Amino acid sequence: MSLRLKLLLPLVIACLVAMAYIDLVWSPRSLEAGKQSYLNEVNRHLDTVVEGLVPLMLTNQLDLIQENLGELRKKNREWQFILLTNSQGKQLYPPLLDGAGLQPVPGMNVQALAKEIYFLDKHLGKLVVHVAYASRLDEIRAQHRQLNLTLLTMIVLLAMIWVITLEAVVVQPLQRLSSAATELANQRFNTPLPNSGGDEVGKLIGNFSTMRNDIKTYHDELRHEIEVRKETEVELRRFKAIVEFSDDAIISKDLNGIITSWNDGAEKIFGYSADETIGKPMQMLIPPERAYEEADILSHIVRGERVKHFETVRRHKDGHLIHISASISPIFDQAGKPIGASKIARDITERKNFETIQRKSTQMLESQLEKISELQARLQEQVIRDPLTGMFNRRYLDETVPRELSRAKREGYSLSIVMLDLDHFKRVNDTYGHAAGDEVLKIVAKILREKGRDTDISCRYGGEEFVVVLPHMSPAQVVPRVEEWRAGLMEMRIKHGDLAISITLSAGVAGYPDHGADLDMLMSRADEALYRSKVQGRNRVTCYGETVTQEPV
Repeated sequence: MSLRLKLLLPLVIACLVAMAYIDLVWSPRSLEAGKQSYLNEVNRHLDTVVEGLVPLMLTNQLDLIQENLGELRKKNREWQFILLTNSQGKQLYPPLLDGAGLQPVPGMNVQALAKEIYFLDKHLGKLVVHVAYASRLDEIRAQHRQLNLTLLTMIVLLAMIWVITLEAVVVQPLQRLSSAATELANQRFNTPLPNSGGDEVGKLIGNFSTMRNDIKTYHDELRHEIEVRKETEVELRRFKAIVEFSDDAIISKDLNGIITSWNDGAEKIFGYSADETIGKPMQMLIPPERAYEEADILSHIVRGERVKHFETVRRHKDGHLIHISASISPIFDQAGKPIGASKIARDITERKNFETIQRKSTQMLESQLEKISELQARLQEQVIRDPLTGMFNRRYLDETVPRELSRAKREGYSLSIVMLDLDHFKRVNDTYGHAAGDEVLKIVAKILREKGRDTDISCRYGGEEFVVVLPHMSPAQVVPRVEEWRAGLMEMRIKHGDLAISITLSAGVAGYPDHGADLDMLMSRADEALYRSKVQGRNRVTCYGETVTQEPV
């Protein structure tokens, strides 16, 4: 179902219910009332007729009686039959034909009205009139049809105005916002947004715009970091290729540490040629601060032990230091006695540099990830927090309380819901301004936070309404606590500039399992109790199903 239909459906249902009520309830009642009104009118007319007949019947002027009633019959066509008898039951009108009286013709929508005729205490006779009221009912039905046609026309016009207004104020802005959200998912951040007003849709658009700008900022920063990292990875792959395809240094020495062989790889690594190193001590490559390493290595070789891969620093011919990875194995004579050592060294300077770069890159990436995590946490907090008071909002209430209620059912403990409303809050806004009203809301939120427990769930439900959920507390335990909040707020004077504002609150309390087993029922019962507090004069706390807990202060 489209959003337009969802928004229009309540209006259509309400109109249909109104029309059904008119047809099924009001119209029958109106027809009955019209009928009764007409019969009452005829009764009053008959009273007048009876007053005119009394003197005629006393003087026995039968001709005038028949003439008057005949004229009356002609003027009132709805009077289908008129019967006048004297006190002995003798028919005076209509005249007898061949000694027999006329009888009324039966029919639907006909009512017989009878009037006893007296003069002082003397009974003169009886007047009976059969009145047909079908024409009057037809007139009322015609009026009803005209009313239904007018109502239907108003409904159509109202529906058209409703649809046009919704299209301009809600549907189109939400469609554009949805389009912008789709574009945002595709990393396109410049989709135009509708103008943000002061209503809920406008606030939603404003919040979305702020969120999109924040995401764009972090997206740009992250993209820059990714580009930097890619460049670093390219550089690291180049360093890795150099390491993998470079020639290793292979050097041999005797037990005194004198160099006996030197290959081209060693020349490339250390800068010395073979002529410059053979016959010289290995110590020439070792920085003074690492001179101890050579003695330790030779001690292992003399014992016939291998020195496995280790990393150290050596000095190049031009004086700069080189990071190397080396493995040293003893060289044995035919008798198995160590006579020297063979050393394989690989220049790992580039790898060390790479590790330094990688460490810095990792630190930068971790920093960015931490920023992104902080942003996600802030966004999540904004979703469930009221920006003015810092309290949880209605969305958090709808998501959290059902879980808390399920836990209460599962573990068998009580749970109470308090619905609070600030009395005459509109008067505060109108008198002191909305800034003062906001300050009052903040102070109330502070009271609820400070007076509540860590396990309580305090939410701003909307406007000046607050909802507090208190697990492990029955309504009987909660009412005194809420009464403390009410009394404390009543005695407080809220400072706003040079102003001292006083305000009171009304509250309604309902609890599981006494008043309901689901959130909707408990909220409804708490709202009914709050309404009871309002009706009884405000500035009070009422528990559902009980009388008001206190008189107003």
